[in-house]
Amino acid sequence: MEGRYVLIGGQNSNIITSIDHKIIELSNKINPNLLYIGFGSKYAEADYKKIKKKYEILECNTRQLKIKNLSNKGLLKEKLKDVDIIYIGGGDTILLKEIMNQYHLKDLLKEKIKNGCVLVGVSAGAIILSKEGYSDSYIIRKEKDHYDFVEGYNFINIIISPHYEKKSIKTKELIEDCIKMKKEVIALPNDSALIIENNKITMINENNNEKITVYNKMGSIDNEK
Repeated sequence: MEGRYVLIGGQNSNIITSIDHKIIELSNKINPNLLYIGFGSKYAEADYKKIKKKYEILECNTRQLKIKNLSNKGLLKEKLKDVDIIYIGGGDTILLKEIMNQYHLKDLLKEKIKNGCVLVGVSAGAIILSKEGYSDSYIIRKEKDHYDFVEGYNFINIIISPHYEKKSIKTKELIEDCIKMKKEVIALPNDSALIIENNKITMINENNNEKITVYNKMGSIDNEK
């Protein structure tokens, strides 16, 4: 679990929260450089504009890595130069992973981790950084009619379920699959995050309606303390 990570269940990109302040703090920079990756979403441009607006208020320099940049090794190197925070957005987890695999971005992320870069993932981006995540990608792609687990890069050896709402079809299916597949899953509501630093996990949750919850193979529930 080398490195510093922030896994976010879902976030309103217009509002600055304690999660955003924590991301800046982890960078150990007064004016950190942030690189946004949004390959999993068709709304990546709009999402980046929101991220750019609020992180510039936090005195962070931002730039976006676009798919068209990936085939130009010189431009890709320039985009990654001096990056302190890599912010991976949400969307279709499988699509995001396919594009990142195609251009060998996993290896580049590993190098940035070694250089002290903070990796942030929201929803699908958080799944990518984890061992696995409970995702709607197969539903989006019309390959299945239910949520299922999608493998991430296992930078952090945990399984997550973003956008957690206790009273939802997704949670009902998650509980059934945890029992059937003998998995333990950390369910993250919107406006909540896991902070991983020095092999230690802490939590931030600004959602007053939902708690970060662990579902295990026995079907039991352990709410956050």
